[in-house]
Amino acid sequence: MWWLWIVVAMVLIAGPIFWARPSPRERRLAALRSDALSLGLKISTEIVDPWTADRLKQAKISNYRLITISHGPRFRLWRFPGRDTWTPTPQTIGLSGREGPVWAWIQDLPESIRSVQVSETGLSVTIDEDIPGLTASEIHQHLQALKALVQASADAD
Repeated sequence: MWWLWIVVAMVLIAGPIFWARPSPRERRLAALRSDALSLGLKISTEIVDPWTADRLKQAKISNYRLITISHGPRFRLWRFPGRDTWTPTPQTIGLSGREGPVWAWIQDLPESIRSVQVSETGLSVTIDEDIPGLTASEIHQHLQALKALVQASADAD
């Protein structure tokens, strides 16, 4: 009978330890974010507006940002689940981001990239972190390509 008490005590001690360990998803995200930080990207969690949350089916998203000064048009385009087209936010004016080489580049982005934003403080992409496969170096390459396209279009104007 004493051995039963030993097993119960070990389960009571080991249970919380195993429960507190990170899941495989948490380990994958921690590695992705750590690699992104080492490449110089800034990561933030954004609470989206009701218009976007309704279409995205989630209230919080992860942004991977490349801090740079951009002189081109400001825009944000979204690709919502179940749709193939990119949709501008209501604040995006005119055809910003939906024309020229930037638009052609956006069409070829991986499915896990949900948003592309060009602002006065930098360039960012929003990642659906539940879709595995995109690495930090690939995110960095996409942002560098966007930076080159935005600079080229600003120089042409």
